[in-house]
Amino acid sequence: MLIEEITGAGIYVGYKIGSNSIQEINAWMKDLNITPISSDKLHLTLIQSESPKISLESFKPLGKISTSIRLIKPQLKSYPVGLVDSIVLAFEANELRQRRTDIGKEFGIKKWKKRWSPHLTISYNYDGSLGFLEEISVPITSLELSEEYAEPINTDWMQSI
Repeated sequence: MLIEEITGAGIYVGYKIGSNSIQEINAWMKDLNITPISSDKLHLTLIQSESPKISLESFKPLGKISTSIRLIKPQLKSYPVGLVDSIVLAFEANELRQRRTDIGKEFGIKKWKKRWSPHLTISYNYDGSLGFLEEISVPITSLELSEEYAEPINTDWMQSI
């Protein structure tokens, strides 16, 4: 049975962040006076798909891993989430683009519906106090990834933050 038949929402594939990167991010956010999301919820989004071609039964995430990715052109950005803004660290990462492409090929998806850019969600309660986020220098040049996981898209995710 496809996830879409169960939830009507689709599949989410993401990465959990390694402890060294979490410490680095938390220290940086403290310097910027931003409250980051809790360490256990710090995540990097790879796929958020409503394609009926991918199900949790057919897709097997890599699970526990220990790898580091180099961040190309890292930049802070804000996105509206409900009544507040979130902060994400947007960047390019060839390894992540390749992994997303490989998953698409595995399931016959030639082109994903939604445009995607690698990003790490850092905070869900940004008040705009830092002005132009894009102008802030990003000291983080790599991210340690500890697990690739998959789950149904949670349409009520705002309730858990």
